[in-house]
Amino acid sequence: LEKFSTGLSRIETYREMLITQTEVLTLEPLVDIRKQLDEMKELSESVSKGDELVHMETERYCGVKPIAQDEQHKVITYPKSCIDTLRLREEHSLNKLDYVSKLRHSTRQHQLKYVQKMLEQMLAQFSYANFAYVVMSEMEPYLS
Repeated sequence: LEKFSTGLSRIETYREMLITQTEVLTLEPLVDIRKQLDEMKELSESVSKGDELVHMETERYCGVKPIAQDEQHKVITYPKSCIDTLRLREEHSLNKLDYVSKLRHSTRQHQLKYVQKMLEQMLAQFSYANFAYVVMSEMEPYLS
């Protein structure tokens, strides 16, 4: 009876270790992922605001008439606001490109972390089951 109780306490101790390891393997990475998702949400909001700003500037740009037109050289001169609109569009395009690249990198990173943690969890569960089997096998002669 003493061997049986010792074996069960060893299995229970190992089970508690498995539970602790499960918390470490699953909860901590999820908190990290949540932080990254919050950062991506902020970037998404800034890109959306930039979309609206570029749209308004483009509408304003479409209503601007040329200042001067040189008939001889076929040169049209536009006000400075038109150039500012083009620069704004360029900056916005670069911001969108940065957002998309960060989003793709983050997605790949999350997928890799998730698969890695799931494999570690499966290994921990297998080790627990194997340990319990070995302990119970050691106690088999005493059970009959």
